[in-house]
Amino acid sequence: MQNDRKGDTPWGRRGSRGRVALVDDSRQVLDVLSMLLEELGFEVWPYEGGAAALQGLTSHAAPDAILLDVCMPGLDGWQVLSEVRGQPALAGVQVFMMSAADDPGGSQRATSAGADDYLVKPFSLGDVAERIAARRQARLAAADTRLM
Repeated sequence: MQNDRKGDTPWGRRGSRGRVALVDDSRQVLDVLSMLLEELGFEVWPYEGGAAALQGLTSHAAPDAILLDVCMPGLDGWQVLSEVRGQPALAGVQVFMMSAADDPGGSQRATSAGADDYLVKPFSLGDVAERIAARRQARLAAADTRLM
């Protein structure tokens, strides 16, 4: 399904489902996942590598979620996760660790380190998108309740 208006997707206005920071050292992975997430209605902030991600994440408003590759040169995903969880402005952001390695202990290590989930590539982006959008809606509803 295509829409005539630029910026619209079959699921609504681009960015209407939330903001996702995407961190990977592969430009190809960033391009493909960015395109797919945008088509699902997300605003995507791609960062090539951990250092670029930390610089960008600490200088902008917090995203709704971070999809973070585990294995990257320089700052790896575990180091980035630790830094993210140490930043008060980012502490509540959903973090999904991504890995091409099917590490049996990866999921446990990820949740112990503060990640919300551990995804083995390839994974269902639709499922991830639904989790991001649902948590964002719950957070917005809670904020509305506090304002009343």
